[in-house]
Amino acid sequence: MARKRQELRPNQVTGNFERLLGWKEDQGKTRQHKFYLGNDGAAAWMANQRLEKLWAIIETEAGSSPPRWDRLTLEIGKAVAKGKLEFPVPRPQHMPPHNYVGYVQEFARRFPVIAFVPADPGYFAQGVKMASIASTQLILEAKETISRQVVNLKAFNAPIPTYEVTLHQAFDAYIAQIRTTVLTAAVEGERQVTSMYGNSQIRTVTRLKDRHQDMPLSALNLNAIQSLVDYWRARPMVKGTNKPITVRTAQNHIKQVREFFRWLHKNSDYEWRKPEDFDDLVVSVKSNLREKAAKVSPVAVDTYQLDELCVLYKHATSFERLFFLLGLNCGFGQAEIATVLVKEVELFKRHSHETLLGFVSTERDSFIRKIRPKTEVYGEWLLWPETVEALQWAIRRRQGQIAVARGENKGKDIRMRPDSLLVLSEDGTPLVKQTANGNRASRIANLWNADLIRRIRKSTKEFRSLSFNKIRKTAGNMIRDLSDGEVAGVFLCHGEPVRSDTLIDIYTNRPFAKVFKAIRLMRERLQPMFEFHADWPEERKKGGVNISLAKVEQIQSLHKKGLGAVAIAQAVGVHRMTVYRHIKNCPSHRQDEGGTPAVG
Repeated sequence: MARKRQELRPNQVTGNFERLLGWKEDQGKTRQHKFYLGNDGAAAWMANQRLEKLWAIIETEAGSSPPRWDRLTLEIGKAVAKGKLEFPVPRPQHMPPHNYVGYVQEFARRFPVIAFVPADPGYFAQGVKMASIASTQLILEAKETISRQVVNLKAFNAPIPTYEVTLHQAFDAYIAQIRTTVLTAAVEGERQVTSMYGNSQIRTVTRLKDRHQDMPLSALNLNAIQSLVDYWRARPMVKGTNKPITVRTAQNHIKQVREFFRWLHKNSDYEWRKPEDFDDLVVSVKSNLREKAAKVSPVAVDTYQLDELCVLYKHATSFERLFFLLGLNCGFGQAEIATVLVKEVELFKRHSHETLLGFVSTERDSFIRKIRPKTEVYGEWLLWPETVEALQWAIRRRQGQIAVARGENKGKDIRMRPDSLLVLSEDGTPLVKQTANGNRASRIANLWNADLIRRIRKSTKEFRSLSFNKIRKTAGNMIRDLSDGEVAGVFLCHGEPVRSDTLIDIYTNRPFAKVFKAIRLMRERLQPMFEFHADWPEERKKGGVNISLAKVEQIQSLHKKGLGAVAIAQAVGVHRMTVYRHIKNCPSHRQDEGGTPAVG
């Protein structure tokens, strides 16, 4: 059930923090319950987080029925509001001891926001003893049954199974292992959770479990494993469509199948071992004729052309243009932009190793020097003047971001330091992050597709919709065309991860001087794009109508001809306040206000 998050504020009289959350039946009427969270702001914030999780569980359990606090869950909520870490579960009358054990355990399973302990420890201990005796008896009986059946199998000269674990059970165990071992990097003050890569692996393994029939592990011989691989080699249809999965998707699933069986082979909890010829499995995936034809087509359909780059640069906002320039100038994708640190940007500084590089540098040069997150390969990029201007704007913007504006980390100090992320979202959170479900959420992709491309298509409907990461591919292809494949690889940070702490070893093996030269040549090739002079104004607050650049230019053109705001609004088809806003930003209007012609 969707609900607006309340902002915690102390009561002006008592100074205590209060929170209205959830619904209860009170004397025949439905009312919200007010929880009292104390006067410590930090403790109140933590208690509120736990309360919201508790109520979310109650909502989920209610299903289609209206969720309500009952007597016991409301008492649990009050304990959470007070910051208590344990809740004593009362013993229901006439409940047997062993049932009381299950009763307490059920609360722990349902509501993992607080620890549940028995209100009657002696009665609970009696129940544990009874449950242990019953479980032991069941195990003994099961062993006797197994022994009898083994005797029968021997009498029939039938093979005796050494284990009965199934493929799906092993998949579940593999998922649990990924969830606890493929974690985010260890950072002081932050809790490690399953990384985006880990969650991607989990989704792939879950898909394997969904697509492949369950069977005993004993049945997984070489032929059976090859059948699993062949299913993905054949590129099955995307669920709910008649379109086959891509070659890359098929390869990723085959890779995960092989990784799973290697893990199973090494895991001492299982007796299954990989067949002798496991490494000789056929794993190749073929492209269809249409895909092969696209590869040899003279038209690079998956990269941008110069005229398209001109349109993108002209229509982009300052924030979008920053991403655009970093993508072209440095070959950065979303992950690279999202992880640029303040200290990795060196503006107006002579290169410290110009002699070693064989590159003539001056104080007018600017660079970004960083390791690409995906490959851990070190890279350096000479920056164009326009990119420098964009980064100066980004630094001013970053200096104004003091604390996270919303979300679970609201209020967290994010003041700019040398090791801070340079570019954050408007609310102070990272540009690329995980959702609650472990999916990847990218502010860059959202701005590119939902804002920039959509604005362009208002005036140019046939404009192609390519993903933001095609900017990186466009830049790499241009560098290759202007230099060679080796230089393009260095530009894109392909190759081996950094093995040495000294830059001398890196400079010896990677031709950065050639990369810098190619970057300068790319700037010359893109000169038509830079004929549009981009302003870098302060970010405008959200609000107002988002109109196309063509309409903005039409408004400013009509204003220059002397038309009034009302007449312009009628001619363009927008509100007059929209006209006033864009007239104010018109260069001729600013010149009139200043009284002195602008220089430039």
